[in-house]
Amino acid sequence: MPAPRFRITVPPTDPVQLTITTNTADCSTSDTVLDIFDAAGVQLDDGPTDDDINYPADRCSRAMTNVWPGDYTVCVREFGNDAAIAGITVSSAWTTITPVGLAGTCNAGELCALGLQCVHWVGMTDRICDSVPTDEAGDRTNPKPVLFPISEAFMLFGGEEDCYSFPLGDAATFSFTTPGTSGDLVLELWDGTGTLARHQDAGAAGYPETLTQANLAAPTVAGTYVLCVYEFSDYSTMTNTLSGTSP
Repeated sequence: MPAPRFRITVPPTDPVQLTITTNTADCSTSDTVLDIFDAAGVQLDDGPTDDDINYPADRCSRAMTNVWPGDYTVCVREFGNDAAIAGITVSSAWTTITPVGLAGTCNAGELCALGLQCVHWVGMTDRICDSVPTDEAGDRTNPKPVLFPISEAFMLFGGEEDCYSFPLGDAATFSFTTPGTSGDLVLELWDGTGTLARHQDAGAAGYPETLTQANLAAPTVAGTYVLCVYEFSDYSTMTNTLSGTSP
């Protein structure tokens, strides 16, 4: 049986801290979990508290998250998806909040002001709200087309990946490198069928990454390949450079 769903509309005024709670006739045996999704179907972080916290007692739940005005969907489910629960009461409440401004900390699910994003920069202790930079390349579904020789400066922001597409021939010779000067970078090469051909990770921050045909399990087959680079722990990085050659 699908989890019960409820739509909640936050009025178009100010951002709020949204609180959802469940209660049952016996919270000592009824173990509920709450999931909250935005209008696009993206599950929201729990913010200040977890969606499976024992509240108000035992196994009932409370979820708190900071949101902008709009429509949200709340789903209620049983913790193990293996038992029925009758008579669940779902309650909602919200309080107006002030978004965090530029360079303010956002370690506990705080909402950044419009145009800002909560990110964790390499080398910083706190997550901060920062301006979203121009994306140099798309993700794997929308990579930036490039040709050899490749020299692309990139900065990874907020857990993104930067991906580049290019042609390779049968049994091609190639070399891709990043200096690893900012962050623990990972390289992934995808072939023309969308299959991962190689995941390359030196295993620590500050190490350069190099990917060549010798790292592949089999020679390349002619087609369009995609190379993606991302930060292992989803830290935001300063500028690195991806270099690529293929005779």
